[in-house]
Amino acid sequence: MLTSIGLLIFISYGFYNLSLEQRDLTQVISQQKKLLGKGLQIAVVNAMRDKQLGDIPELLKGLEQIEPELKVRVYDEQGQSFPDIIGNSYASDFQKRLNGALQDDYSDQFFYPDTDPEYIALRLPLQNTQGKKRGGVGVCTYLV
Repeated sequence: MLTSIGLLIFISYGFYNLSLEQRDLTQVISQQKKLLGKGLQIAVVNAMRDKQLGDIPELLKGLEQIEPELKVRVYDEQGQSFPDIIGNSYASDFQKRLNGALQDDYSDQFFYPDTDPEYIALRLPLQNTQGKKRGGVGVCTYLV
């Protein structure tokens, strides 16, 4: 009887620690993606402002070489990716959710699917110096 109670307490404590670790890991991943995304947002806005659109494909290719699991796309005002140097490697329902999120004017981060996620996605708007929407940046990475 005492052994069963001890085992139950030990298992409960293990699940509690596991949930804390999972929450902490999720927060760290989220913070890292937000920081990366913000840096990319600034770089792309600066390239657009300076009319150096050729810098954008170089940036994306360089990131893809450094971290192949990281997929970054830049979208114009109509939601079309440019330049389309990265193939469409996502499930269609995930791509639809990402495209829908890019239509909004605010930053958004989500895990996909909601239960047992495979991806983390971050969407950031691109705006010119007058605040006019110029498109968006989508940053996705696999979690597995």
